[in-house]
Amino acid sequence: MHTHVYVPSRRFEDYEYCRICGTYHSTALMDKRELYEDGYWSAETGHSSFPEQIDNITKFPNEVGVSKIDYAINSMQLGGKVLEIGCAPGVLLNRARRKGMTVIGIEPDVTLIPYIARVAGLCEDSILHGYFPDVKTDTDFDYAVAMDVVEHVERPEEFILGAKDRLKIGGHFFMMSPIIDKGFYRARDFWAKEHAYIFSRTYIESFLQDHFTEVHFGRWMTGHECFLCKK
Repeated sequence: MHTHVYVPSRRFEDYEYCRICGTYHSTALMDKRELYEDGYWSAETGHSSFPEQIDNITKFPNEVGVSKIDYAINSMQLGGKVLEIGCAPGVLLNRARRKGMTVIGIEPDVTLIPYIARVAGLCEDSILHGYFPDVKTDTDFDYAVAMDVVEHVERPEEFILGAKDRLKIGGHFFMMSPIIDKGFYRARDFWAKEHAYIFSRTYIESFLQDHFTEVHFGRWMTGHECFLCKK
């Protein structure tokens, strides 16, 4: 682990990068309320509609041949208790529930909670409103899941350690995020102004190994990777 030493990026506008590990950090951070509470993720802003997102996460197999929801679900054993942080549009919660798991979601956009609950097949009380890790939950989850969330938060280390705190001993944290690995990345991740960080594998894997007993790297697609970490 190290303290980042950032220098301006000549390749990507509005980013600086750490000259030690290669992690990129946005110099034009969006306010979290704009990002999560003011309709930023709507189709009207050029993002996918929820039906399109559902198609993408459930039907689009990448390099490993499965959708990213399948990739996460396949890492879980039957039964158990799941916390999904940033749970729109509710598909993962639905799949986990159908596998017999007890599921809880956290979502910062209160207007999305009825939609998420409907997709997930849950009552709205199962979707907690607020920002993680500020939202209080139980601390006995078998799995905490953050699919494409960590890269959006300004204090990702605090976020990850907050997820670890919600797990019982032996529980797992599943994280998916844009990653730079040996120079490979997705250029589109630098066009998306909502990304606060694009981590190098060197940095994020080292951080996870410092705080979890086991860390397993998994490739869903080049430049968009996942880690399964055991407490």
